[in-house]
Amino acid sequence: MLRVLAAGPLVRLEITLQDTSILPQGEVLEVHMGLQEYAATPLRDADPVLVRPRAGRVFLV
Repeated sequence: MLRVLAAGPLVRLEITLQDTSILPQGEVLEVHMGLQEYAATPLRDADPVLVRPRAGRVFLV
């Protein structure tokens, strides 16, 4: 996990994936979750997490 940014009722996590078949090495995945959900499951920097996208958008640069 790179950063945790809390703004109002939402928390934004910026993480990198170990599985480089999904995203290239060093690319950042942005995860949004509710503040209460984040408080109920405190994460530390090296904790593994399961990411299951419900909806996604891709922006080409």
